[in-house]
Amino acid sequence: MVDDGVTRVLLAQGREVAHQGLEKALSQWGYEVLIARNAERVLEQLQQPAALQLAIVDWVMPGMDAAEFCRRLRKKKTLNPAYVILLADGRQKADVVTGLEAGADDFLTAPYDERELRARLDVGRRTVRLRNVLVDALRQQQNGETGQPVESAPPSDDGTDRTENGTSANILDEIVFVFKRGEISLPSPPQIGMKFKEMMNSGANLQQIAQVLKQDAAVSSKLISISNSAFYRGVADNKTLEQAVGRLGLATTKQYVEAIANRSLYYTRNNNLKDIIERLWAHSLACAYASQILTQILKFKFTEDPFTLGLLHDIGRLVLLQAVGELQLKKKIGENIEKDELFDTMDKNHNKFGAALLKKWKFSNDYVRIATFHDQIDEADFVSSDLLIVHFANLLVKSMGYNLYADGQAADEVVLEDTRSFRLLKLDSSVVATAKERTKNHLEELKNYFT
Repeated sequence: MVDDGVTRVLLAQGREVAHQGLEKALSQWGYEVLIARNAERVLEQLQQPAALQLAIVDWVMPGMDAAEFCRRLRKKKTLNPAYVILLADGRQKADVVTGLEAGADDFLTAPYDERELRARLDVGRRTVRLRNVLVDALRQQQNGETGQPVESAPPSDDGTDRTENGTSANILDEIVFVFKRGEISLPSPPQIGMKFKEMMNSGANLQQIAQVLKQDAAVSSKLISISNSAFYRGVADNKTLEQAVGRLGLATTKQYVEAIANRSLYYTRNNNLKDIIERLWAHSLACAYASQILTQILKFKFTEDPFTLGLLHDIGRLVLLQAVGELQLKKKIGENIEKDELFDTMDKNHNKFGAALLKKWKFSNDYVRIATFHDQIDEADFVSSDLLIVHFANLLVKSMGYNLYADGQAADEVVLEDTRSFRLLKLDSSVVATAKERTKNHLEELKNYFT
């Protein structure tokens, strides 16, 4: 087993004889096993700042059942919560549900199947590892800014975590806390986009790719409509997906599949944030077109598609906005957060969130680097041409009004000609004007296909 920092497991046994085989199996799989039988001692161990993060807990503990144990474990706020698997021997389904509602992450019933137990432990290990990737990155950033580690979200008098008109620091604290607890998950990548990407990488032909795309009716219909738009229209309208892909070509089809699929991520149930998320989508799509157009004008060749690099550069802002939206709906923070504080939180932290998400989605280092440094290239160890393109495209479309501000104005006006990316790309005013015009034309013609 690879040592990923989650190779120790606490086995909390209320019955000494009942689970003797578990310790042996865990040891054989490479886990360091710690045995405990006192419920109070187990709680103390699991609530330490640097506690164990995997625990298998017997339903029967002296003086305390598993549901009460989980409630007490989750009551104390910590950024190092254990992933708890209950041993629910002979329990009724209602008992198991009660345990899960109290804070357990999973359960196992006798007779134990070793393969099932190992698989459930692997799920727990992956869950903990993914939480830690995100939180560790954010802790490093915040330590650098404040010199103090983040340990917990600020509790309110009634035990809930609320931020009414909070600062960017305590908004972030709450977001980090709930991600660590697993109360909010990182988004999953759109499946049709991932399937298309895999087929492109495997060298699939047009017919094979069309068969995959047909599995998603929304993607298929939009691709046919786009192929018949003014930008791509031929002598006759396309009627089939094969005709649409043939007219667009595989490279352009890939771009639109990415755009259509990722559009579904820009959704929230929180009416307070719908406007901002819609503007974030418009900004991301504009940056995608601008990145592609600048690449074409300058005749650059990149390993990765500039359109998709531009489309995903600000994905970290989306993660933060969705987290805030969910926290408000769950009454973890108040609804009256000042927009300036919200934007400040995003500005300072979206890079780390975006990089962590794209790593989880298994995107290449090019995507991760751009998510990290697209608006702070002076901090990058290596400034690549694709990073310069997205950096300038990001500023270009903001200057055109595609930003998060309702009045269409940027918070800080930027003189494009004074930016580092403008100089290093050796741009001139005519290139900037052409890129603006072509980006605007693309958006006006095609934006309705991404509603």
